[in-house]
Order: sequence, then C-alpha cells, then structure tokens
Amino acid sequence: MPRAQNAHALVNAGFLMKITDKHIVEDVKIIYGCINPTFVHAINTEKYLIGKNVFENKILQGAFRTLNEELIPDFELPDPEPLFRKQLAISLFYKYILSIAPVKFISKGYRNGGDKLYRPVSSGAQDFETNKSLYPLSQPISKIEAVYQTTGEAEYITDMPDLPNQLYAAFVLAKSSPNSKIVKINTDKALKIEGVVAFLDKNDIPGKNTFTPKEAGFSIEEELFCSGIVKYHSQPVGIILANSHYTAEKAASLVEINYTDGQENPVFSIRDILKRNIRKKNHPGENY
Repeated sequence: MPRAQNAHALVNAGFLMKITDKHIVEDVKIIYGCINPTFVHAINTEKYLIGKNVFENKILQGAFRTLNEELIPDFELPDPEPLFRKQLAISLFYKYILSIAPVKFISKGYRNGGDKLYRPVSSGAQDFETNKSLYPLSQPISKIEAVYQTTGEAEYITDMPDLPNQLYAAFVLAKSSPNSKIVKINTDKALKIEGVVAFLDKNDIPGKNTFTPKEAGFSIEEELFCSGIVKYHSQPVGIILANSHYTAEKAASLVEINYTDGQENPVFSIRDILKRNIRKKNHPGENY
C-alpha cells in the first residue's frame, strides 16, 4: 500500500531541453507540480529560452525573472507559504541548468550545485553512562519486548489479520481558520460509498467530549471533536468508519463542511508574528 503520510512533495518539477552544439535552445519543456491546480507548463519561460544560449548569464537571469513572474503558487494549509514554494521551484530549475551546463560555463564553487545527493546507509550508536553507586536504580536493563522488536518477530496492528466485523477509522478535519463556526456538515457523498458504515461526531459521544478529562489528572480538557467553533486548522470534526483504511480515507475527504467567517488576519507563520508584533500568547483551552 502507499505510504499513509509524509510522502507529498512541496514542489516537484521536470525539465527537458534540446540544445545545439553551439548551446542554442531548440526546444524546451519546463513543468511543475504543487504550484496551483491549473499550472503545469512554464510557457512564458519556455518561449523566452527558444533560440537563446541558456548558459549565458544574461539569458539565464532573464529566464529566472520570467519564471518568477509566471509562477503564482496558491496557498492552502498545511502547504508552505507561496514565496517559499516559488523560490524552491526556481532553485530546482537552477539545479537542472547546473547539472547540464558544460564545465567551462560554471565557476568551480557552483559545480556541485547540480549534483545528485547520494547518501550511504546510515548507522549509529549511543552510549549511556550510569552511576554504578546507584545500582540497581540506574542499572540499564533491556525491556521484555526488546529482542522481539529488534529481530522483527513482534507483531503490530498492521501485521495482524482483520478481526470479525473490524472497521477502520479516518478523521474528518476542519479546513477553516480559527474562530470560524461550523454551520453544516454534509455526509451524503461519503455515506454513499460502498463499505462506509457511519460518520461519528460530538453528538455521538455519550460522555464528555474530551480526550483529556480532569478525572484522569489533566489540567485542561481539550475537545475530542470540534463542538462548533473551530479552535485551529485541521481540528478533528468527526470520524468515518469503513471496512478498509482506503475507503475510510476516501470517504473522509468527501465530507463537506460549511463555516462562517473565521479569525481576521490569521497567523500562519513566525514571520507573521514578527511583522505584526503580536505579543499575546496562546493558552491551550482558551484562544489556541
């Protein structure tokens, strides 16, 4: 199965050039992903480069300017900021140029900028010194499961066969800014998918809507599912139950949530905090 997380590129790109012996560009393809939903080809930059020597600094700088103008990244959390993704996209193009440029065109200090990174298999070791005068209190002892885990014999949830009537859950997350209000949750499309069993939210919790109850020693009770006012982007609103992990994730993405307007001028980065000189601290359970 595909990786469930941490597998998405911030920006991806592909470059292809047909260049003459005199370094004149006859044909070029510059494509990007993760810029915005409609952007694929950097058409203006492609047109600019045709008939030019891309290895001339003046031409290359012009290509950078053209590319900078036509790259207009969108912004949807949790993606990085548009400026960062634009700079990354231009850097990928520069890396490509460095990788194909003849050695005579590149200063020695810049040549390795076009090289691929090859990393050997990593290894490591840690040594922890203990105070023998405190033995057995500080004496290192392997935990019971250590051998089974390090040899691969230990079984985890994903290694075990499904139990009878087993279901899989996927979170439905709030895609709105803090302090917005949930007006309506539409699960019609999600519940029509074969294999989907149910959608559960705050209304289906018989007890307290919290995963940090004070009875268990927690000082602040945080909501398990959003009770109506969104406290932070991607706050859990509910879960979809289905007969497979894939079905649950797919159905969760089809749940439609309507919101009122949220917080004015939301804070997305540390730069925003510094620029606006925000001094108010966030306190869990209060203003998030």
